[in-house]
Amino acid sequence: MWEDIIHSLLPGRNTWFLIVGGLGPLLLFYLRETREKQRREEVESPPQEEKLLRPPGHSLALQLDTIWEVFTMRFLLSIGCGMLSSLFWPMVLAFLNVPQYRVWALIPLAPALALVILTGHYLSEARTLLGKARNYRLGLRGEQAVAEALTEVASAGYRAFHDLPGGDTWNIDHVVVGPPGVFVIETKARSRRAVSTKQPAHKVGYDVETLYFPTGEDRQAIPQARRNARWVAEYLTRKTGERVEAAPMVVLPGWYVERATADTKGIAVMNATYLKKYLANQPSQLPAAQVRRIITALDDKCRDIQF
Repeated sequence: MWEDIIHSLLPGRNTWFLIVGGLGPLLLFYLRETREKQRREEVESPPQEEKLLRPPGHSLALQLDTIWEVFTMRFLLSIGCGMLSSLFWPMVLAFLNVPQYRVWALIPLAPALALVILTGHYLSEARTLLGKARNYRLGLRGEQAVAEALTEVASAGYRAFHDLPGGDTWNIDHVVVGPPGVFVIETKARSRRAVSTKQPAHKVGYDVETLYFPTGEDRQAIPQARRNARWVAEYLTRKTGERVEAAPMVVLPGWYVERATADTKGIAVMNATYLKKYLANQPSQLPAAQVRRIITALDDKCRDIQF
């Protein structure tokens, strides 16, 4: 009887083919990519030493890269754990089929259930990462849309900087400098959704502190734009030795924006299309020499990308 049980515990040839055929390529892929990454770091160097300016959405692009790397590992781990669990289920069934040895089924049952739980855990993490990737991709497209609009105001004497690092964990989407002054732009990309309210799905209102979307309110964007503008003004004042003012703006690509109240306390909220006209119509205030000094300070701050 024991020989029959032991024989039933051993995985069949087809099971081993499935495991080796599935896990083998995954393991080889992981080892090869790890080694290739190490090799590139050891033998490769950039073709030029001068660092580049940050492109629009640089921080979001880096986060997207990280998300996809983690997603790949979580998805592969879920497959590996699911396949490994198939080694233990025949053992569980074999013990359950012999009444006097059913309690022994608990021994292979524990690792089988643990692997099943791990499979579900890794799949859940992978699904969460996909949701984050969609949000980051939307934000990246929004910043690219604003950057595209800013290229069209260069003829008015403006210079745009993107993804200005404010600290180790946060950044400012866009800073625009020209004779009319310094403008700090916070970009908010938000998808439209069908709604049952009377507010049209493409319209957003705003007042001193809040954006009113058809699907809800955003109380963070406007205060964040004001904080960013204060930080930029203080930074440029320190770097140039001259008092610099910065105007906060919130840009919503693709939305029709209208004021909800007359009182907005100096915050400008608009879509990316109107942004070009708004900047082009601003009166000149700064002398050319000061504009150059501000541009130099921002260039130094944003030029940190290794080629």
